[in-house]
Amino acid sequence: MNEFKEEWVDKYRPKILKDYVLNSDIRQYFKNMIKNKSLTSCTFSGIQGSGKTTLAKVLCNEFDADVLFIKCATEGVIDTLRTTVEPFCNAMSLDGKLKIVVLDEVDSASSSGTNNFQMALRTLIEDAQTDTRFILTCNTVGKVIPPILSRCPVIPLEFNKKDLLIHVKKILDAENITYDKESLKAFIEEAFKYYPDCRRIIKYLQICCNSGTLVVKLNAIINNGKDDFLKELVDIVINEKNLLNVRSFYLKNKDKLGDFVDATANIFNYVIDNNIVTNADGILKLTDLMYYINQVVDKESMFFGVLTAINKYKN
Repeated sequence: MNEFKEEWVDKYRPKILKDYVLNSDIRQYFKNMIKNKSLTSCTFSGIQGSGKTTLAKVLCNEFDADVLFIKCATEGVIDTLRTTVEPFCNAMSLDGKLKIVVLDEVDSASSSGTNNFQMALRTLIEDAQTDTRFILTCNTVGKVIPPILSRCPVIPLEFNKKDLLIHVKKILDAENITYDKESLKAFIEEAFKYYPDCRRIIKYLQICCNSGTLVVKLNAIINNGKDDFLKELVDIVINEKNLLNVRSFYLKNKDKLGDFVDATANIFNYVIDNNIVTNADGILKLTDLMYYINQVVDKESMFFGVLTAINKYKN
């Protein structure tokens, strides 16, 4: 029976702090925390793929803690606090171990109304601080209420491209991939535009190495004809009165459109460089939408919003 090869993003996911890609000063901060056995509740904030959840799990391993992991995107409701988190905090720890509650994507948890997960959480953090620590991750720190951030302050997760390059080379060597300075340089120029999304870069690396040699020509193949399609799409956007027809057009041609985030960046550059949108309000609106499309789950709807803004602010 053939076995599927493990994805590199999972295979080389760090298990200990030593293997985690991180700025040396911040790494030392965590090393001291581990050495002194003094984990404090904290929040990791950053874009998707930047390693927030991975670092949370690394710390759980380093502290050999009893761990409760909550996916707030699907479980971030007050009933979860009552039936799962609070009992975990109140229970006696096995062998006197530290208990850690990881709240992944806490910014997606409810923060208003009667089902207010975040408001209820602040009291629970306070009551459980004797033997329980909370590690929160979020994509947008502004969606986490201040009382939570006061109890779980944000720790910046910073690393430079050199650190990430070292990690990439380790993977290439471990997988016995053939590469040279030129192919590595080509990969850096192409893939590192996704920095600091480590997950996306490692996934792209695996695609470029499926022949056993690092070959960075896939993107040229993928983009073949894509620029012409985007120009056609923009032309329809600025001339079509019924924007639903625009949406129907690009949905029928999704294979040419590709990734919504990349398409948004390319369209933004095209309409600015070709003086299609020159109004300051329009440019600021498109800039905001470019930011939000990186944060939201439903990227297609946000992409449609970008096209609508171009139609509104066109010259």
